[in-house]
Amino acid sequence: MMVAEPKLDQNTIARHFGYSAAWVSTMINSDAFQAALACRKEEIINPALRATVEARFKAIAQLSLDRMIEKLSGPIAPTDAFILKSAELAKDALGYGARNVQGNGGPQVAVIVNVPAKATQDEWVARYTRGASSEVVDVAPTVPPPAEPK
Repeated sequence: MMVAEPKLDQNTIARHFGYSAAWVSTMINSDAFQAALACRKEEIINPALRATVEARFKAIAQLSLDRMIEKLSGPIAPTDAFILKSAELAKDALGYGARNVQGNGGPQVAVIVNVPAKATQDEWVARYTRGASSEVVDVAPTVPPPAEPK
């Protein structure tokens, strides 16, 4: 559905399949779904067009790097922010440092947790107190009354 109509939003997809938008979002952002979607897109998207786009992005990257090097070695000292951003981009491009799990990090693991229905207070007390009294006990420290003046 997403490949056929890429402009559909997650709410529409959720309504179509009868799930909540949050559930659909979780599924769409999972590594397994993203891998399957990428495979499906590979089958459909024209390889010649993809190669052209990749070549253009490589050209943009190369021109950007050339401009950065010019600024860093030019007669006017670049700002500290420019130098730091340049170093950060170079570090990321070379694969050094911590990786962003959402973006370019390693595979994520999907974990499914079966959460039982919420128990009432009585059920919880019966289950976890093992026969202890279910009445509430005040455990606040008691303060002795002030001494009477003599």
